[in-house]
Amino acid sequence: MVNEIINSIINYTDYLRNFLSLQVSFCNIANYFEKYMHLLYPFNSHYNKYCMCLKSDVRTREVCIQKQFKVLEKSESGAFYGKCWAGVEEYVFPVKNGENAIGFISVSGYRGQIKDSDKRVLDVAKQYGFDKESLMRKYNSLQTAVPTMNYLSTVISPLCLMFEMLYKETPDKNETPNDSSLYAKILNHLVYNYTKNISLDDIADAMHYSKTYIRQLFKEKNDLSVHQYLTMLRIKRAKELLLNSNRSINKISYDVGYSDPNYFSNVFKKETGMRPKEYRKLQGTAYYPPTP
Repeated sequence: MVNEIINSIINYTDYLRNFLSLQVSFCNIANYFEKYMHLLYPFNSHYNKYCMCLKSDVRTREVCIQKQFKVLEKSESGAFYGKCWAGVEEYVFPVKNGENAIGFISVSGYRGQIKDSDKRVLDVAKQYGFDKESLMRKYNSLQTAVPTMNYLSTVISPLCLMFEMLYKETPDKNETPNDSSLYAKILNHLVYNYTKNISLDDIADAMHYSKTYIRQLFKEKNDLSVHQYLTMLRIKRAKELLLNSNRSINKISYDVGYSDPNYFSNVFKKETGMRPKEYRKLQGTAYYPPTP
């Protein structure tokens, strides 16, 4: 039952991201779903240019993580539209167990609906040393056409219900597995660095543990090797770029961490059964309903 629910969460979120073009992410769920995070972590981040720029800096990335606790607390009262500490506007939908929020679903990537959201960009640039003009250009690439709460409530509610079902079906929710903190750090490192040419040596150096220990821990937690997990992250992101951008396949190859487009194409076919061009053509024929 648990595997079926997780597969439904992943498939439905892929649909929301790739066919409804919604920047959906899962936030503050690791405390209750740690044993599934290797599958859910790829949906823990926004992929717009502005957010990706901020999270390239470990300082601002940490601020984003810490601010989520306040968002979680506010979500106890129900879904809302607001702006984050860096000026990105988003819808927040709580995942609940009874009256308590155990996480939230964010639909992000918007701007222009809340007064002075854009001023936060300049504050961030000044405080953390970003080039303000470059950062503002990335911020201005966020969407100004914002869907209605009614529309998003309709399409996000099933996802919230799936998480609530997963919570009820998850045994030992309050049990903290050994090495979970290190494992979470490894996942976090991979999610934010998969576009680089990183190796097991790099990960071991960053975590200050031996390659052997990292390899064993990772395999124990999710039955995947580090290399297999990196491939999964890269192909998942490649799918999103193929469907939601007009970037060339060569550029997408570089965007997701492959320096050789031919090698990328071969890996993509091995993982999906078709080459990137075929995937874009086939999946791109799907019906995209108009945004209300």
